[in-house]
Amino acid sequence: MVNYISLTAWAAVLTAFVAALALWVQLRSSRFVQGIDLLLRLDDRFNSGDMLVARQRAAKGFLEGTDVYVDPILDFFEMLGMLVRKRAIDDQMVWHSFFFWFNSYWHLATARIAMKRTADHTVWAEAAYLYRRLVILEREQRSCSEDATVPSNDTLSMFLTAEATLGV
Repeated sequence: MVNYISLTAWAAVLTAFVAALALWVQLRSSRFVQGIDLLLRLDDRFNSGDMLVARQRAAKGFLEGTDVYVDPILDFFEMLGMLVRKRAIDDQMVWHSFFFWFNSYWHLATARIAMKRTADHTVWAEAAYLYRRLVILEREQRSCSEDATVPSNDTLSMFLTAEATLGV
């Protein structure tokens, strides 16, 4: 004999499970779409007029032997690092979109970063986190050593030349 009360209870449990699963799938999908939207807005900001001027100024400064103009760029990557650490945006999407620029600026600014972080270890701490995370991804994606992720002097020179002529 069929116990309809038990059958109804199991149907309710199954329905609740399916609803929870559907909600989980919807939330993941929504988070992914929000991450893409955020990435596109960050890309727009990185390539905005103000940031292009800041990048050009920093590159010209490096070419002239000073690193004092790089702070706004490192601040941008600081914010990006916090967003990655808090999982507001996917680290692989950030690697794909920003690693080339971030890696170059990070290596160009190592002396400034060290100097600032000696005075206050929290300065660019999120950028340092982001750098470590993106280097891991770079090594995984390119099947290379950590040393191979360090740009050569020629690469950095070409990078600075290109950045110094932004918007020209």
